[in-house]
Amino acid sequence: MCGGISCFGKIRKDFPPLTVHDISHVDSLWQVVSVITGDDYEINPLEGFVLGCAFLMHDAVLSYEAAGGKEV
Repeated sequence: MCGGISCFGKIRKDFPPLTVHDISHVDSLWQVVSVITGDDYEINPLEGFVLGCAFLMHDAVLSYEAAGGKEV
C-alpha cells in the first residue's frame, strides 16, 4: 500500500487517460483557489491545512494501490 506522496507516481500507471495528477497538480490547485477567492480573501491557517489535505487526498487516492492494491 502506498502512503502519501508515493501514491502520486502510481496514478499515471493505473489511469493513463487522466490528466496529470502528480504533486505539480496539487500545487497548481492553490493557484485556482487564489483565482476563485480573489486578492481580498485571506484563508486562516486551519482553512489552509484542511484545504491542502483535501487536495492531497483527492489525488492520492486515484491509484489502486491506495485502495490496498485492488481495483474498486
